Amino acid sequence: IKKAISLDDEDPDYYFSQAHILEKLDRFTESEEAYKNAVEIDPFLWEAYADWANMNFEAGLKNEAISILYEGIEYNPEAHQLLYRLSSYSHSLGNLV
Repeated sequence: IKKAISLDDEDPDYYFSQAHILEKLDRFTESEEAYKNAVEIDPFLWEAYADWANMNFEAGLKNEAISILYEGIEYNPEAHQLLYRLSSYSHSLGNLV
């Protein structure tokens, strides 16, 4: 992945793939940075927001996960997957959206 990124550091899919790999290796901080890079390049990549939020939620960073979803929804208001997750996460915290 690093080689691919070095060849084209403006492709959000490379960072998205890197984030997944780093997450599987339990390298949370580096994975989060890769998700940030992906959405910085392409803020309409709703899948990156969904997976990034999920990683945070599973790590117990529930408010951070909800903030990531709100950011994703700003750029992708029609992404029902983000809206569903936001509702689900908020409900688990006892909040209504």
